[in-house]
Amino acid sequence: MALTLSLREGEDLYFNDDRMVLKQINGPSHAVVELGGGVLFDLVDDKTVEIIPGVMVGLGIQTQADWAKLIIEAPRRIAILRGQLYRNESRGMSAAK
Repeated sequence: MALTLSLREGEDLYFNDDRMVLKQINGPSHAVVELGGGVLFDLVDDKTVEIIPGVMVGLGIQTQADWAKLIIEAPRRIAILRGQLYRNESRGMSAAK
């Protein structure tokens, strides 16, 4: 089963420790994401893209102009977190050590 998340431009996700940022929304059927290291991926509504091994990302039906709906399929061993939650979790883990 796929995970569906809506993001605005500039918001990010983490796949384990790999950061992905939504760079641009170019209408209802095209968006651009950037993986750490500056690698760009075009997302269109009729296909999925493998952004890291085993992680497929596609674009869902957009319901608001300033939001992109991402459809994500990944193995269960890969944690998927919104950027804010990842940063909060990292701080908590650092403080606990």
